[in-house]
Amino acid sequence: MRKNLAFILFLLPLIIQSQELIRGKVIISECFNKQFPLIEIKVKDFINKTVLDDFGYFQLKIEKPQQQYLLEFYLNDSIIKNYTYKHSFTKMKRPKTISMISNCSISRKKALLDWKNKAAKLYVYQDISLSKEDIKTQKKYRFSYIIITKNDVLNFDCYREYNRKILTNLVLAKKIELKKINKNTIGKDKFYTWVCK
Repeated sequence: MRKNLAFILFLLPLIIQSQELIRGKVIISECFNKQFPLIEIKVKDFINKTVLDDFGYFQLKIEKPQQQYLLEFYLNDSIIKNYTYKHSFTKMKRPKTISMISNCSISRKKALLDWKNKAAKLYVYQDISLSKEDIKTQKKYRFSYIIITKNDVLNFDCYREYNRKILTNLVLAKKIELKKINKNTIGKDKFYTWVCK
């Protein structure tokens, strides 16, 4: 009987430790989530990874207990965000809230200022260079395309709002046809509704 009790007491910390989870709720905009639906999360130097569910929740088993864990958020194979998750967060009743929403200087107000100063830009999400047609269009209508990549996606909503104002001005004031705008311009596909559906 004593041997069984000693064995159970020996295993109890291991059982409790194996049930500890890193749990989180990632705050992202609906538009960001629709544009980039597959975000993977892993702990640096751990093997397992997971993805956000439809509501932004995730959980990972703790492979090796530590005081804190460096969470890495991936879009395809690129890290887009790091977050230090303290071990004490595993004791919380609810998942730890982690924001992916970035504070940025790119805004509708900045778009208005750039338009007034004849320095308008359109942010384009692509990995390739601009086409000859894109270069001709930006020269003719006096704006610049700015290519952003996976490294810049946390500012996606800022780029979208900025582009919304510039696209409106280009279409209404300069009478540019929307089909002449680069197809990867952030927000172009939602130009007529500006809601994420």
